[in-house]
Amino acid sequence: MSTKKLITSAQGYLAKSNVFFMDQKTKAIRVYITQEEPEVEDDSAKNYTQDFVTVDVPDSNKPQRITVTSPDMSAIAWQIGDDPGTTNTRLYYADADNTLQELCRDTDKATWYRGSLGNTVRVKCMQDTPIDAHINYSSQQLKVYSYSPENTTTPTVTWTTVNQTNWQSKLIVK
Repeated sequence: MSTKKLITSAQGYLAKSNVFFMDQKTKAIRVYITQEEPEVEDDSAKNYTQDFVTVDVPDSNKPQRITVTSPDMSAIAWQIGDDPGTTNTRLYYADADNTLQELCRDTDKATWYRGSLGNTVRVKCMQDTPIDAHINYSSQQLKVYSYSPENTTTPTVTWTTVNQTNWQSKLIVK
């Protein structure tokens, strides 16, 4: 089990800054949310709210907290059109089975939901893998980097076209 305390951030729902990290007590993903940083740093100027990242569970009235075994995650966001309030946010992490997972929150959906990576497409990664993600806007590819259990020295890239679900995975070099 990793003892690292890592954070990742991205613009989130309604153009607010989202800072994600693993809660050390519960192992659940927490998020701090704010819009603008105040000019003055004092107690009255702290404008972050905090919450757990949850997803709705079918046939349940109670949302499920997302727990992780490693604190390493990667968040990305992209704006839809010219309105900064229209944002798609993605959070990538490894679950207890060391499978890459994708959580999604879009402007037209007020809650987090599970994405296709980890849900319909499964990619295994080594325990405590570093994770990073970005969008290559030239190719419109969303890329997630991690290490596979079969090769812990060369990163694996898992990618799809933005807003698609046809994920592919390979080592970045042979």
